[in-house]
Amino acid sequence: MRSRDSGQIAWLALASACLFGCSLFGPAPQTVKNRPADFSTIYQWREGSLPPPYYYEYTLSVEPNGLVTLTMIPDYPADDVPVWVETSTLDAAELDALYSLMLDEGVFTNNWRAEEDPPVGGSFDWLTITAAGQQVEIPPFPIAAQADAAERVKAAVAALAPAAAWEKLNAQRAQYVAEHE
Repeated sequence: MRSRDSGQIAWLALASACLFGCSLFGPAPQTVKNRPADFSTIYQWREGSLPPPYYYEYTLSVEPNGLVTLTMIPDYPADDVPVWVETSTLDAAELDALYSLMLDEGVFTNNWRAEEDPPVGGSFDWLTITAAGQQVEIPPFPIAAQADAAERVKAAVAALAPAAAWEKLNAQRAQYVAEHE
């Protein structure tokens, strides 16, 4: 057999496997009904263009083990600007519910796209999800057909931090603004 023929056979085998769910690489997230062991999220929110100290940003991450980390920076990041961190933990049922919501909202089956002409200067957020070895990003300002689903998923993730953590960080931020005006 010539080497060209064996190369074509290998390519055909790979193409056939991908036509049937890419079984050589494991199942795609949309086919995994139970939460994968690597399921995690990172939600990031940024204030619009405002002068210091009114700008702020936060990140909320959910690790596969259920650790929720809420990190707030009360101004434009710099060496002299504090970084505040609050943590909590989700149980397996809460992680399963979040993953199920993402399946229901089409997180892993949508081809997420951003608007071609997004607004300028306002706040924005985005979400990165890892599941079954793949990463999906819900962009800031998704197209209109995807906006409602994106908002429901982002809101569900943002709500995972306890109200007490949000209250504490918002109080610290208010104090920071008062001290730096």
